[in-house]
Amino acid sequence: MSAFVGKYTDELIKTAKSLATPGKGILASDESTGTIGKRLSSINLENVESNRQALRELLFTAPGATEYLSGAILFEETLYQKTSGGTPFVDLLLAGGVVPGIKVDMGTVEIAGTNGETVTQGHDSLGARCAKYYAAGARFAKWRSVLKVGAAGGEPSELAVRLNAEGLARYAAICQVNGLVPIVEPEILTDGGHDIKACAAATERVLAAVFKSLNDHKVLLEGTLLKTNMVTPGSDSPKARHALAPFNNNKIVVLAIHHLFNFVHAPYNIYVYVYICKIIIHLLNALRCVTHAMQQVGAEVIAEYTVAALRRTVPPAVAGVVFLSGGQSEEEATRNLDAMNKLGVLKPWTLSFSFGRALQQSTLKKWLGKEENVAAAQAAFVARCKANSEATLGKYAGSGAADADASESLYVKGYKY
Repeated sequence: MSAFVGKYTDELIKTAKSLATPGKGILASDESTGTIGKRLSSINLENVESNRQALRELLFTAPGATEYLSGAILFEETLYQKTSGGTPFVDLLLAGGVVPGIKVDMGTVEIAGTNGETVTQGHDSLGARCAKYYAAGARFAKWRSVLKVGAAGGEPSELAVRLNAEGLARYAAICQVNGLVPIVEPEILTDGGHDIKACAAATERVLAAVFKSLNDHKVLLEGTLLKTNMVTPGSDSPKARHALAPFNNNKIVVLAIHHLFNFVHAPYNIYVYVYICKIIIHLLNALRCVTHAMQQVGAEVIAEYTVAALRRTVPPAVAGVVFLSGGQSEEEATRNLDAMNKLGVLKPWTLSFSFGRALQQSTLKKWLGKEENVAAAQAAFVARCKANSEATLGKYAGSGAADADASESLYVKGYKY
């Protein structure tokens, strides 16, 4: 396969390398009007343009944030917005060394004849829109495809995999013709009760199909980034649920000892058998909790499965790989990314982040839409950027007593972007 060579080839490679700078990542601030409305609603703010602009300005003007960011994905509205002082957001980002990007897909539609699987739309006007966005200052784009793992192993279907892989490749080729570095984003949803092995198998199938299609369309891989999910168990998998707190395990053991004490001092009658039954039940419950805790999938396991999937499917020519957070808590996403970069195996690409919720949740809760909270909210945002920057280098030591907001799960079943 000979990759397409056009007038933007050198620029595409340069931009892709900049986006994949070690120690930096991409801010996903491309939430649609409806999605950002949910974020604003969570802090009792109305979904109007002034509030959307204020949130984006808070992020883009955070002192020190650009030290950890290589790019920012924007929604079309944001691409043309300005700061309260009149500076276009695009100019502000460029001045800080952050490459502006743009979300270009038009959402998903259901594939007829499937079990609720979807394909992403937006190709018809894509060429003209890419040219317009390039003229406005954007230098990369993002297109998200969504696939799910079925309970009986039926999904993702071959049809859904093929259609989404083809759609991503068509998008990537159109972007490159118009000077935009394509970020291809095939996401395996967390929804479901599948285990980590099922997620790994689905991820490998999808990535293999995507890169086959990219090659068929002669996409320049050196001018392309992959954005993908981490390989994790499904949200309803027993290994994905939180283990019972140690206090609860201790409480069960204490109850068992209590009943044992009563048994020793009880008269030898029917109550003896009741105490024996209670002791057995509580000790079995304690054993169940310990076993359940041991089954939790740790960051190291997630890292091993994720990196293995990438090594089996992603060509080394790809400029970089960035991860979506997929509803993980801020802290969990950071620790998993750090574990990947700590793995002692060959990784020919930069492994970095392209987080939305996992960079913004703590910030939102500290801001609450109030001017007097802006400094604290920006400090929280920069702290998350710095933590993830360290994770891209495998140098994240953890935050000690992590902020409660940073440890809060961001998973929402059936989440719509």
